[in-house]
Amino acid sequence: MPNILDLAIYDILDENISFFLQVLVDCYAMQLQRLNLDMLLVTCQPYLNPQLTYLKFDCSQSIPPQIFSNSLKHLELGSLTPEFRWSIFYNNTTSKITFKSLLFLSIHFGQGSHITNRNAPYRLCFPSLQELELHNCHPNNDILSADFGTAKLKSITLSGDTECILPYYNLGIKSQFLQVAPLSVIMTDD
Repeated sequence: MPNILDLAIYDILDENISFFLQVLVDCYAMQLQRLNLDMLLVTCQPYLNPQLTYLKFDCSQSIPPQIFSNSLKHLELGSLTPEFRWSIFYNNTTSKITFKSLLFLSIHFGQGSHITNRNAPYRLCFPSLQELELHNCHPNNDILSADFGTAKLKSITLSGDTECILPYYNLGIKSQFLQVAPLSVIMTDD
């Protein structure tokens, strides 16, 4: 197989082409270092390349393979649903999931998605994170209780509809990480 390390696939509407592209992702999943999908991540592989540094995919209807968290530097998760579990990210521990190299994190929560895994047996840790973008993230979401390594966090962007954004103002924006980095707030009419 050719030495393909970077794969980007954008908005494919034709089912036949979409199926072919999923097969392509499956064939190269173990060697890719960058995977940028505007579609579901479906593969028969049990896990992605442990050296994967860039990952973007739609989480709305698929259960992705195991993803090694330690090598990721850029992570974009789209259309998260209540069924999403952070346990897809693996780093050899059971008590916390650490993204030790992650610099950029963007999460787009799907409509009505109040993801709370607070009783999960792990804690999320982002010690190197510099940029955080949260879209339609409700204040009770478990991502807000993560350890963000606030010393390196340079920017936070909260965006979403009024229902998502207004509670942050009502709370006085007292969350641990909202006080340590420049905050951009964008209200949309999704």
